[in-house]
Amino acid sequence: MNGRTTPRRVRGRAGLAAALVLVLSLSACSSDDEPAPEPERPGAEETPSESVELVSRVGQVAGDLPQRQRRRTVTEVADVVDAWFEAAYVGGDLPRSHYDDAFPGFTRKAARLAGRSMDLMTNADIGPQIERIEVERRRVLVDMLSGNGRAAAATARIQLDFSTEGEVTGDFSVAGRLFLIRVGGDWRIIGFDVTKERS
Repeated sequence: MNGRTTPRRVRGRAGLAAALVLVLSLSACSSDDEPAPEPERPGAEETPSESVELVSRVGQVAGDLPQRQRRRTVTEVADVVDAWFEAAYVGGDLPRSHYDDAFPGFTRKAARLAGRSMDLMTNADIGPQIERIEVERRRVLVDMLSGNGRAAAATARIQLDFSTEGEVTGDFSVAGRLFLIRVGGDWRIIGFDVTKERS
């Protein structure tokens, strides 16, 4: 594919703005919305990629939220986002053909929705054809909605840029938003609005 392509977009229905308003009144999730199993995150010695650290910042804050809580929320949400980046795009042994554990931090419903668009939400479309990945940018800006002095919901605005070598050589960009709430004290992704573009 030559030149710049039109970005493809995938939305998870659970990520609609209305959902974030409604979840504030929820104190627990149903059994069908339990967190997806967490895969082991690959260590540097088994990840044939050159990587950069995730840069995370506080975005917009709705409601009264102390600075300490803001910083803590950014750190916790960024960890969830980065785990997905690793599991879905830039981690693991290459060439890679299996993406069964690509959605750590997603609820089961959100993971099922993401699994319907594996070529966008992971590197499943190119994994078997790439031998090396170099990450150029990992960024997340975290918007927060507070309730009772703590962050009750968050939107992570994400940017992941990386280049590949192998049968598929090119520059890729994953961008968009992830919608998160607390489930059992941990942040979980309940929806998404994501694009993946190759140039």
